[in-house]
Amino acid sequence: MRLFKKGIFLKLFLNITLCVVAAIVLTSAVLYSNFESILMRYEYQARAEQLSSQQGQVSKLSDVAVKIGNQIYHDMNITKLLYTKDPNVNDMSAAFGQLRIYRASIPYIESIYIYNKYNNYVYVEGGSEYSELTEHGYEKLNDGFLDVSAKNIIANFKDYKPFKPIPRSYYSTTKKKTKYFYSFFMYDSYTNKSDTSCVMINFNTDYLLDSFKDNQKNDSEYFIVDEKGDIVSTGSKFDMLKNYHPASYIRTILDNGDKEGYFTDTVSKEKLFFVYSQRDKYGWQYVSLTKYKTMEESIQNIQILTMSVSVVFVILSILLAFWITRRLYHPIYEMETDIKELEHEKRSAKNILKRVYISDLLALKETPEKEYLRNYFQKINMELDFEKELQLLLIRIDRYRNKAEQEEQEVEHAIKFAVINVFTEMLGEDYKVQGTDLDERDIILFINTTAEKSREQFIEKLQQAGNLVASYFNITLSLILSSDGKKPEQLMSLYRQVMEAVLHRVFYPKGSFIDAKYINIKEANEYEYPLSKEKQLVEALMAGKIAEAKEAFLSVTEELKDYPISIFNMATARLVVTLNNMVSMLRKNSSNCFENVDMILSLHQLDSKEEFLESFYSFFENVGKELDKKKAAKQETFYEQMKTYIYAHYSDPDFSVESLADALNKSVPYISRVYSQTNGTTIKDTISELRMNLAKELLKNKVLSINEIAARVGFSSTSYFHKAFKKVNGVTPKEFQEKE
Repeated sequence: MRLFKKGIFLKLFLNITLCVVAAIVLTSAVLYSNFESILMRYEYQARAEQLSSQQGQVSKLSDVAVKIGNQIYHDMNITKLLYTKDPNVNDMSAAFGQLRIYRASIPYIESIYIYNKYNNYVYVEGGSEYSELTEHGYEKLNDGFLDVSAKNIIANFKDYKPFKPIPRSYYSTTKKKTKYFYSFFMYDSYTNKSDTSCVMINFNTDYLLDSFKDNQKNDSEYFIVDEKGDIVSTGSKFDMLKNYHPASYIRTILDNGDKEGYFTDTVSKEKLFFVYSQRDKYGWQYVSLTKYKTMEESIQNIQILTMSVSVVFVILSILLAFWITRRLYHPIYEMETDIKELEHEKRSAKNILKRVYISDLLALKETPEKEYLRNYFQKINMELDFEKELQLLLIRIDRYRNKAEQEEQEVEHAIKFAVINVFTEMLGEDYKVQGTDLDERDIILFINTTAEKSREQFIEKLQQAGNLVASYFNITLSLILSSDGKKPEQLMSLYRQVMEAVLHRVFYPKGSFIDAKYINIKEANEYEYPLSKEKQLVEALMAGKIAEAKEAFLSVTEELKDYPISIFNMATARLVVTLNNMVSMLRKNSSNCFENVDMILSLHQLDSKEEFLESFYSFFENVGKELDKKKAAKQETFYEQMKTYIYAHYSDPDFSVESLADALNKSVPYISRVYSQTNGTTIKDTISELRMNLAKELLKNKVLSINEIAARVGFSSTSYFHKAFKKVNGVTPKEFQEKE
């Protein structure tokens, strides 16, 4: 990204990129703004084709219905119901039989009405569903005729053109339900009289509207409206035979009945897209309505796709522009890269040189003269005031290796550089600070202190700087500060002091501040190893008392805090040997136990008190688990002994829990507890169950008497056997034997 800082490269890149991007954006914008009109025209064409197809389908089905009606109207058997004033039983039977044949051949025919003007009767063939209209298959056409709409059509037949589907409804009083039909009305259209005989065939609405249902979708609906604004089809949004002329969208459709078209309108606060057909020969118009929201979603999807493709093209164009520009700028780029690498190597060499100089200086056994130190530090551009007191701060990054593995080498150096800078900035107002890194984990700061600031204020600033770095880089820092009041020429002793103090981190949590002033306040020759506490620890572990073992261990290790680290290493090593000897002894006395339980401790890898305690506590927990495992195995073996003895002696009348305890040389409470823990039941219950099971087997065989069976299974008293058997099985031994 450094290339963009160069003027020539940036100008070349911007010119190429802007030209390509502008062309892509302009093309996408034109398409984006016209998607709505394009989609509406496409949707209109698709819907118009569907409506035209449905219109033709309805016309064909209507023609078929008319042909069927003509056949019925001119059928010789049925004409006797039309024109005979008093048809006999045979004529009626033949006519109704023929009507049933017609109705059965066309499943969509709901019913057929034959009206005879000479006797004013309506003959109805519609199955059991229409039994409420007539008692014997015919009924007078008067106010008592329940199909009111059919009665009105017959009475006003001149208002209805023959052979045209008439949408109407019929309310069933028995089913409390309204049924809708398309009725085809056949009569003599040339008559001038006020009444006429006629045939009315009532088709189910599905007959004409089946194709509508096939095309019905969740986001769209179809309906048919006549020239008066009445809905003549069934649907979920519109009621059939209801007049919707006041609705604006219906008026728009009716006003354009001579041509097809489309428009949008809002119905019940929902925007809809309407497509309508021309008016057909029946005066009907076919209408499709779609939720505009669905169309908008399609538009948005296409727009998103277009924008996505445009963005991809823009990105590719930028990459292409970058590649072309880079090729043009390549010679300059190589020169710049070489210069940057040289600068980086120079910086790294300075840091390495400083680290080597400081490491060599601190490795000296004796401290050089003050003038030598001043010249030595000046060589590596580290300025210290050798007239003031000096303190050392060792900063150790806890678990630095794990952190460094996740970072690149440059980031690793950046973290160390940032640590030094933060401490220098925060302490620089009151103190003179110089520093460098020693190795992959340690940073050393040389700090000139002043008498104006107290040690407490100085430590507070150190902790603030440490917290700032730790929170920003998500790491923990241990800060180890040397004693105060030391002159610069005593530099080596200060360094040895902080290096000794850093090893005491096993007594502190992660990220702690350690004041070397309070380390090694006791001499090594004052320490006496606590043999009694060691014995207490081992005894607690052997007894499986892990909590007591942890307390004893803490008591041993807490005493080591004030002694040199060598005493800590010695005492800890002795503890490890003692614990491993204990495990070896336990392993010899146990089979399949303590196989992988050994105490292995690497003190140099421990960064905190938590890690030190966890290394021992996990060992204690493993020992406890192995002891529990050994105890469980021992208990299981003893349980098997008890079980074997019980199965061998349960039929003995003198056998009891006490005799079992005596035989195994254990107490009654002990064997009862072990048995119930392992088996989940008591010894007495097991003996009783075994005796009862044997008694039932002997009773089934019917060889021995009940008294003999009682004695055989371990009961000295027959009456007690009866009572015990009935208590367990609910019946007496005799009743049990009789059932079997």
